[in-house]
Amino acid sequence: MTNTREIKVDALTRVEGEGGLHVVLEGDEIRDVKLSIYEPPRFFEAFLRGRPLEDVPDITARICGICPVAYQMSATHALEQALGVSITPEVRRLRRLLYCGEWIESHGLHMHLLHAPDFFGVPSGIDLAAQYPAEVTRGLRLKKHGNELLDVLGGR
Repeated sequence: MTNTREIKVDALTRVEGEGGLHVVLEGDEIRDVKLSIYEPPRFFEAFLRGRPLEDVPDITARICGICPVAYQMSATHALEQALGVSITPEVRRLRRLLYCGEWIESHGLHMHLLHAPDFFGVPSGIDLAAQYPAEVTRGLRLKKHGNELLDVLGGR
């Protein structure tokens, strides 16, 4: 007889967004995993109807405050494909560097302030800062370097 267990997390914490997780285990094997996303639609596509094409990347960048470059570049790529525009390898590399700036900023924040409390066994980022100020300072410095790349390459 196999032992069936369920792991259910209704509210995932310390993630960017809102969601839940449901895992079914039979013995030592995972039988089912469901990730639920609870964020309601915000209908950004409706905001874009009738707008000039050049507004689309800046409007879509507002979808997420943590990762605006990902949305802005996705909109830009979609417009380029729709219009048959090709970019140079230099532009492609600059865009990749812009993405890297966002990745450094986002992951610096995520690892050092959202996940680190779990790793260090403290309840929150505030407690982490009180008990491990050097680690929090390092994370904030890393986030700042990512922001500096975004500023130099993206203008904000």
